[in-house]
Amino acid sequence: MIKGVYSGCYRQHPIDRILGTDTSGFVDSDRLTNDQPCDENNAYMVCQPSIVRRALESLPVIEGYTFLDLGCGKGRALIVATEFPFSAVLGCDISRGLVASANANANANANANARILATRFPDRTKMRALVSDVRELIFPTGKLVIFLYNPFGQSLMSDVLSGLLNGLEVDAIEHVFIVYCNPVVADAVDAIPGFRRWSADTYEYAPNELNFGPTASDAVVVWQSVKNAIPGESAACRRQVNIEGSTAYLD
Repeated sequence: MIKGVYSGCYRQHPIDRILGTDTSGFVDSDRLTNDQPCDENNAYMVCQPSIVRRALESLPVIEGYTFLDLGCGKGRALIVATEFPFSAVLGCDISRGLVASANANANANANANARILATRFPDRTKMRALVSDVRELIFPTGKLVIFLYNPFGQSLMSDVLSGLLNGLEVDAIEHVFIVYCNPVVADAVDAIPGFRRWSADTYEYAPNELNFGPTASDAVVVWQSVKNAIPGESAACRRQVNIEGSTAYLD
């Protein structure tokens, strides 16, 4: 049933046809890895580029920030992030196979997505992914934009938030934006006093992306750290998140 609902994930996405990359596909959670437990990880599905773009455009500042996609898969959100002036564009995923598709290092596929992007757009910030369980991830220092496309459940999200709070408390992390697309466990972030909402919006897929995802739009909620918070959050940032199955909707 799940494969039927997300059949659009199996077709080559327009971004891949345009760039020559490979970000399409669907991988059940129990096939993400053979050597690490993944009971809290969700299946590999891919966000729509237009949604990532609009979410990042909603941020008041990007220069000087590191973009980090947790559950980056083959790197589609990383590809979009290279369009913006981030200091670094990074991702992590528990699946070695998906990360190999994203990367451009000597051990990766010669047609890996990062290699294609570096060739086509040499002036952009280079993207790079690593294999990691988020519970063991050491966050970059400085200013961060954390991106998530519903990659895991409540327990792993709590671990991620604890790691971010620890980094903020010891001044290793200066400021954080959390950009959460399809925010199924948004309540986990809302419950942390160290974060406050910046925006909450529903973005429609671009016309050429219709039928490449489970719906025609995605809810996106953005939080920022209270530490070094930037004023100017949207008036609608407190919109209620409702969950139907594995999809989040905003009131």
